[in-house]
Amino acid sequence: MLTPNTSPAAPPTGAASPYAAVFIDFENIYYFLKNHYLDPQDPHDYALDLLRSLRETLRTTYGLDSLVLNAYADFDKLPTGPQGPLYLMGVTTRNVLGTDHKNAADMQLCIDALEVLYTRPAIGTFVLVGGDRDYIPVIQHLRRQARLVKVVGFRESVSGDLLQLLGQEHFLDARDLLPAERLQALEDHRTARLARGEEIRRLGCVLRSLAGGYRLHARQALLAQAADFLAPRQAGRAVV
Repeated sequence: MLTPNTSPAAPPTGAASPYAAVFIDFENIYYFLKNHYLDPQDPHDYALDLLRSLRETLRTTYGLDSLVLNAYADFDKLPTGPQGPLYLMGVTTRNVLGTDHKNAADMQLCIDALEVLYTRPAIGTFVLVGGDRDYIPVIQHLRRQARLVKVVGFRESVSGDLLQLLGQEHFLDARDLLPAERLQALEDHRTARLARGEEIRRLGCVLRSLAGGYRLHARQALLAQAADFLAPRQAGRAVV
């Protein structure tokens, strides 16, 4: 007679697992917001809004519990300090010093993702917030180990090769995660800054045109004065 197996069932692994690990290239998100939207006030606040929305989306839309939340940046170089708010959100901050040759935050993110792969078998979904081409090897390895990989980022800053590898169905546009009013505030700020820049450019063209006209007028006046000065002398020589 067979004895029923009363041992607890092993937790699901691979893509069937309800657990996720989220690795956030905070520098990538922060500097995209700062540069693309032309230096909005407190760009790290927008990044924090995005991450809050991401965690909620993973929970409600995909049924994923984010057991690991890591954020990577050379935080000492950021003009504002987001570590405190990230900590309150349950995000572990990894302060990684940058180098001239390689983005150290990207390297540390990939190393930690592989460590979680081999030490936390219950985690089946890996979410990378960023979009650098450097992530392609680690994404390929995670998928070979039957892990589901999703990438979150602003489409303009995400590598085309990475998107082709991953497929659109596993890409989440960061704009869709920002609250509508916050995204509109960013777009309005960008539009206003671009309009102001165009006004300054046009004013510069007008000023350069006026300056060129002034220089031409001044040159003509100097030539006229020189001609007036030389005329009596030349007349005197002609008399002699």
